[in-house]
Amino acid sequence: MDLFLILLAIGILIFSYIVYELYQQFLDYQFISSIKRCSSCHEEIKDPIPCKYCHKQFCKKHQHPYYHQCREWSLSSPLYKQCSSPGCRKESYLPRKCNYCGRFFCDQHALPYNHNCENIESYKHDPSPAGVTTFSKNGKIFTKK
Repeated sequence: MDLFLILLAIGILIFSYIVYELYQQFLDYQFISSIKRCSSCHEEIKDPIPCKYCHKQFCKKHQHPYYHQCREWSLSSPLYKQCSSPGCRKESYLPRKCNYCGRFFCDQHALPYNHNCENIESYKHDPSPAGVTTFSKNGKIFTKK
């Protein structure tokens, strides 16, 4: 009986030590995870860019789902596609999909203002992301971070 109690006490001590070590690792992780790092290259970044598919944070180099190999990214997004803007049939690499009409455009016509989006009113009423300003120059609409 005495041997059983001794083994039980040793087991409790070992279990307590393991729980303590796990808790310390958790506290260390909480401190380290407060530093903003790119989820792909793990470089420290000031302003991380969240992916709208996997919701992880990335640097500018890995912000596009293709460059961080996003598993959530729809495979229906083509690598090359012709611009859907009337009069522009430029074939672009990694075309931008309009969130309001669902069509693909080149960089020049990516904004709803620049391709005469049929859902332009919903774009006008959506709030701009923090730090992004929209301005007009020579009749064209541009955004600036």
